[in-house]
Amino acid sequence: MKESRLAPLIIFFIILFDQTSKYKMAVSACNRGIAFGVSESAILISVIVLLVIFIIILRAKKQIERIGFLIIFAGGLSNLLDRLVVGCVRDFVKIGSFPTFNFADLAITIGVCILLWGLFSKSFDSGDEV
Repeated sequence: MKESRLAPLIIFFIILFDQTSKYKMAVSACNRGIAFGVSESAILISVIVLLVIFIIILRAKKQIERIGFLIIFAGGLSNLLDRLVVGCVRDFVKIGSFPTFNFADLAITIGVCILLWGLFSKSFDSGDEV
């Protein structure tokens, strides 16, 4: 499985890009909660969700699922790192009236899109590598 060797690199570069961008850009929001205003026990919830995603990655049979969940995992891990080090998730990308977000959030969204694409695409029915 080629992607198993690439997985740590993918995670590393997503976290590196997200954390570097947060350091370089002016932070416009410091989000202490999770999506949809959930703020109580944000760190505990994040850790539990990341553990579940990690188990899903290990058990996923289709490559598209592993890739999608891996990207979601990396984005979530970067946001958790923010919570642990800074005390909040630093958001700075503002587009119109859309809520402020960061590149880790974008990675999570891309991972979800990959999962949806795989779910609705017949070309990814097999577990074969691409």
